[in-house]
Amino acid sequence: MQPALMAISPSGEILWTQTYPDEGYGSLRGLHRLNNGDIVATGYRNALDGGFQFIVDEGEGFIMKTDSQGNIVWNTALDISQGTKVREAADGGFVVLSTGWVVENDEDRHAPILVKTTAEGQQEWKMAYPSEGMSQAFDFDQTEDGGYVLAGHTTGYESVNWDCLMIRTDSEGTLLWSQTFGNPRGYNPEFIHDECYGIRQTPDGGFVMAGGSGDEYSYSEDTHPAGSSDEWKVYVVKTDSDGTLKWEAVYDDGPD
Repeated sequence: MQPALMAISPSGEILWTQTYPDEGYGSLRGLHRLNNGDIVATGYRNALDGGFQFIVDEGEGFIMKTDSQGNIVWNTALDISQGTKVREAADGGFVVLSTGWVVENDEDRHAPILVKTTAEGQQEWKMAYPSEGMSQAFDFDQTEDGGYVLAGHTTGYESVNWDCLMIRTDSEGTLLWSQTFGNPRGYNPEFIHDECYGIRQTPDGGFVMAGGSGDEYSYSEDTHPAGSSDEWKVYVVKTDSDGTLKWEAVYDDGPD
């Protein structure tokens, strides 16, 4: 398995494919298309394990830029084990989201990570956001003031089990605040997993984050209109600009 790009037409016709082989296994995880049609991508390479890797523990994160046909303009290693998402920064550089191992209170733990590069892909800074538990991030958005908001989930921040996690930073990656959300159906929190994978800033300056909520245990309870704890449901959180909850909702499959 190697990193690859494919362009398809609006009707689904393959226009071109490009692969980027290296030692070990690799994959692209995030893309950003520039206004001129060039492509910036991030992912991992030189990993020991093949197949889909949810979190890459032993790999080399990288960022690369191609032209509109997928031909490499530059390709740069980053000080992370994987790149998950990438966005263009206000100064023309790029910001890459990752999850990786950090040491917190003398323990190795997963933590969200942001890496900032120049417009040529050279790393400028790296910021990690550890907690007293395991924290992971899978999406981020650039905010109207040039900062960033991250979405993921965590066992830290006094969470009983996995809770959705929202992290807000300034343009230099400095942490401004973090908030957790979970168990929207009110079941036993010891058995509920809340996992978030997408986030965007809304026109009112707040944020909307989406994921899922359910349980993976023998525990079962059925007291909520949206369904039993065993059924995973879409979970959406809406906050104001400070991360204060405005509303949350779960969505079932609708009428049979």
